[in-house]
Amino acid sequence: MIEIDLSNFDSSQVNNMNNMFYGCSKLSSLNLSNFNTSSVTSMEYMFSGCSELTSLDISYFSTSNVNKMGYMLNDCSKLSSLNLSNFDTSSVTSVEYMFSGCKELISLDLSNFDTSQVNYMNYMFNGCSKLNSLNLSNFNTSSVTTMSSMFCGCKELTSLDLLNFNTLKVKTMNYMLNGFSKLNSLDLSNFVASSLTEMERMFYGCSNLNSLNLSNFNTSSVTTMKEMFSSCIKLISLDLSNFNALKLKTIDCIIDNCNNLENINLKNAMINPNLISSQICSTFQPKLSICSENENWSKMFNLSDKQYVNCINNITFFNINENEHILKCYKKI
Repeated sequence: MIEIDLSNFDSSQVNNMNNMFYGCSKLSSLNLSNFNTSSVTSMEYMFSGCSELTSLDISYFSTSNVNKMGYMLNDCSKLSSLNLSNFDTSSVTSVEYMFSGCKELISLDLSNFDTSQVNYMNYMFNGCSKLNSLNLSNFNTSSVTTMSSMFCGCKELTSLDLLNFNTLKVKTMNYMLNGFSKLNSLDLSNFVASSLTEMERMFYGCSNLNSLNLSNFNTSSVTTMKEMFSSCIKLISLDLSNFNALKLKTIDCIIDNCNNLENINLKNAMINPNLISSQICSTFQPKLSICSENENWSKMFNLSDKQYVNCINNITFFNINENEHILKCYKKI
């Protein structure tokens, strides 16, 4: 089926539109111009898999009663634009995978979205590989519990403003920003995330990132940071001075392939090496300096006085000096 015209449908009594066009992979034209969605409560998977649709007008949809939009436009891989400016999302609790796989989508303005009731945002924009403009300026994330892979693979985004994000209830951020190859700076200083337990590959492959602010991250409940910064090849300095990693169990390859990394500040960072099964398996660059007050970090990095020297007076990135009571600053010789 290539074309469907439902402009004469009376859908005023319909309350469930789940899976309505799911898997219509050859559908190229869809007319829903007179759809009345005022009674609809769920639109999960509604257009999922409509991979030949190049345009879709749902701007007139009444969505005030809709509580589920997960997977709604998942794998609509040829859609290049969407107008959702009239969507009322005040009742929506789930938007996971909503735009996942929309790999031709170039810009998306969701500044009108009310997300105060949303619990799940995992994979929301996953694989939107051509998206270069994304407006989330009014997102309320105070109820969100998972953001895993939320922006994974959005490799054309050059900027992303998440300063309004409330992450107090978020438990998982695995792969959240994985593969951001054009983003060069990211300010997550507002991320408190006291419920966070998983950060695996969170920034993996952010190959153009040279500035990252994690100054207020609460990592006291985090158990995994595996490959968290791996392949951030332009990252020069990493300030983890306030990280509490006492519950951390997995830290493998956390800075693998960070070939330009010169400074890691672990000044007040805490760790329990007894919980961790393996050391940080990284090939350290000769210019890398690691500063900490906690000698347990030297165990995790497998540092020894035979291979490294105390170079505290040479560290400038974090204004560290010998009066700050840093245990040691190691630099490979």
